[in-house]
Amino acid sequence: CGGSAHYDVEGKRCTHVKVDPTDKNIKLLYSRIEDLWGVTMPTSPNGVWLPLRRYAPGTQGIGPHVDYYLGNETSDSPDVTLLIYLTSMAPGVSNTVFPNMAVKVQPQKGAALTWLNVDPSTGKAHQNAVHAVEPVPVNGPDRRAHV
Repeated sequence: CGGSAHYDVEGKRCTHVKVDPTDKNIKLLYSRIEDLWGVTMPTSPNGVWLPLRRYAPGTQGIGPHVDYYLGNETSDSPDVTLLIYLTSMAPGVSNTVFPNMAVKVQPQKGAALTWLNVDPSTGKAHQNAVHAVEPVPVNGPDRRAHV
């Protein structure tokens, strides 16, 4: 999982999960993302590897960043981020924060949050995609999957 904002973050783990783009649930998820953002999700007859990040209890916060890798005009840069909350957190704890929009999103189990990383009019990182991750309390549950 790329992105310098995520390097050396204690408590964060990253792996890649192979998904079958012909699976009915994946097709439905892809369809919803494509319809919402007007992008084409990656497909391959051999499956697609999607990044998965786990924020364990005690994970430090991650400062403002974008999931689009500036200066990298390759397909490795995600046009869209999909964040799935695996657990709920106490109010005001471990929010996903969008400072340019003054928005904080409270983790709720089963909720999905998605945003556009690339401004379609410029092809550059979308300024409203700048986000931060608040720390996960040591006694907090596992937090989320970031695909």
